[in-house]
Amino acid sequence: MNDNSRPLVIFGGGTFSSLFAHCLAHDRRRTVAAFTVDAAYVRHETHEGLPLVAFATLRHRFAPEAYDMFVAVGFSQMNALRHARCDQAMAMGYRLGSFVSSRASVWPDMPVGRNVIIFEQAALQC
Repeated sequence: MNDNSRPLVIFGGGTFSSLFAHCLAHDRRRTVAAFTVDAAYVRHETHEGLPLVAFATLRHRFAPEAYDMFVAVGFSQMNALRHARCDQAMAMGYRLGSFVSSRASVWPDMPVGRNVIIFEQAALQC
């Protein structure tokens, strides 16, 4: 699991990415620096008040040495697109972040993988 000290870039520009950014802002676990989507979906310069950058050019503004990434693709495209973008982000050098709500009940020694969200009120044990 990541150390959570680096700011995060969220892949996604829809409802699910907005929800994830909201959770991070209110739980104060990570700083969100920007959003990224495929170039065809960049319709504005910002999303949720933060930069919205084309995925193909992301490295030029948000270097993988300084930023982590989370792929927040909604449920309608859950498997194939999320998997592809996670693989691409890692190939670009990004570490994939995760989020465990401070209001979730999670065993302290439970391993949390990459690109995982555990929302509040969840109860998980190994």
